[in-house]
Amino acid sequence: MGDIETYLRLRNSGIALVEHIPGTPDELRALGADASDATELSQLHQVYFGPTRFSGKQRKARHAALAQKHSLGTLTLIETYTARVKKTLDAWNLRAKLAATPAHRIPHVAAARLKELRAKRTAKPGVRITY
Repeated sequence: MGDIETYLRLRNSGIALVEHIPGTPDELRALGADASDATELSQLHQVYFGPTRFSGKQRKARHAALAQKHSLGTLTLIETYTARVKKTLDAWNLRAKLAATPAHRIPHVAAARLKELRAKRTAKPGVRITY
């Protein structure tokens, strides 16, 4: 198998690849990784395999991503949506939901869920004058 096939197979493995990543970006750079790739991979490893208060949700998200066979790009896409959420619990709930969603439906499901999480603005009585 050539280098291209190996590269594509590893990128498509998703969680299986992230599981074997060393902990810090410096360790990845020492192995020869690009700085941006090292940062991305170590952040994904930290999210899906690092310590967290929500270990049950982390495990659920890991298993869902493995069952859906999400690629590395899909995991990164999931993280871009969860970065928009302020509360950690809401972020883990969104991450678990998106990990269980097929890759082609993730943008639609994420947009709907983020819209639900957005705080509703309520009108306050009185007048506000601005210059």
